[in-house]
Amino acid sequence: MKTKKHFVVSIIALSVLSGCQSSTVNQDKSQKINTDISFIDVSKQIGLISQPAWKYGGPSVSDINNDGYYDFLLTNHDTTPIRLFMANGDNTYTRENDIFKKADLHGISAGDYDLDGDNDVLISLGGGNGKTPQPQRLLRNDNGNFVDVTVGRYF
Repeated sequence: MKTKKHFVVSIIALSVLSGCQSSTVNQDKSQKINTDISFIDVSKQIGLISQPAWKYGGPSVSDINNDGYYDFLLTNHDTTPIRLFMANGDNTYTRENDIFKKADLHGISAGDYDLDGDNDVLISLGGGNGKTPQPQRLLRNDNGNFVDVTVGRYF
């Protein structure tokens, strides 16, 4: 009896799934969906002015000060310190003081690890092609002042 019940449930699930599939396959071919996507560089207009030759490291987008607007943390591997651009609330940004010195940066992320309402920053450092590995760094945000609270700091 239990096997028959599972079989019936499986058949119903399969029918529903195949119905979903067939409804997407049989869409009206006369409706053309616009899939063209274009981007316009507005960096200068909104205040994201920085070094033009970014290598890698990836940005982090986060509401650093919990004001409801996304801020940007930019890294450039080993050529610049971490750049912090705070949102002004009017679709423009202001570059703040650098939050970490120039180092062999490989990644960055933000989150409120100490639950005080503002986002702290975790960075991943390289190590000179594996010759001098460095630990990740945890930067606590104390009202816009980023304090390295990493245990066993090497810098």
